Amino acid sequence: MAQKCKKIVCQIKIKQINKFNHLIYLSIFGLLANQVFAKQSVTEPNLYNPSNFKQAVDTLQETKRVIMIAKGQFDINLSPQNDEISAGRMLIDKTYTGDFTGTGSGQMISKRTSSGTAVYYAIEEVTGQLNGKTGAFTLVHSGAMDKTSQSLTVTILAGSGEGELSNISGSLEIIQENGDHSYVLNYTL
Repeated sequence: MAQKCKKIVCQIKIKQINKFNHLIYLSIFGLLANQVFAKQSVTEPNLYNPSNFKQAVDTLQETKRVIMIAKGQFDINLSPQNDEISAGRMLIDKTYTGDFTGTGSGQMISKRTSSGTAVYYAIEEVTGQLNGKTGAFTLVHSGAMDKTSQSLTVTILAGSGEGELSNISGSLEIIQENGDHSYVLNYTL
């Protein structure tokens, strides 16, 4: 069973005995299952052993986090710097509105080739209020494009949250339409 959990998702239906007596569905992924069993010091995890199974379920329920979504717009000002290297560096200054209100500042380094291939990385320090909670966190940007495709990932740096956002994790989607910028922040606290 342990080998199968490392390779596939094990769908487990359990009946939780509590005052509501309801059915809970869990998906245990290999890495998560290994972490759960490692915490329990179980050398040969056996989900059919009621003791192991209950401990795994309890641990998963403790670590379960609700994914929340924040949406809004932002204005951005990029200030090119005069560095003496072939990659360009810019200072980032953003103002966020919507479910997150605040500011972002940071630095971006980018490179565009004569063939049109481009890449950029940025670190952005964000401060403000997210759905009523005040704090700060760091966004890490990574983007690339060529003639046929483009990709962009913006993630919250693990452990960077401060204030009421100290446990934040997640990712940010940037949407550009007609010169306007908007965002969708998927996060957990």
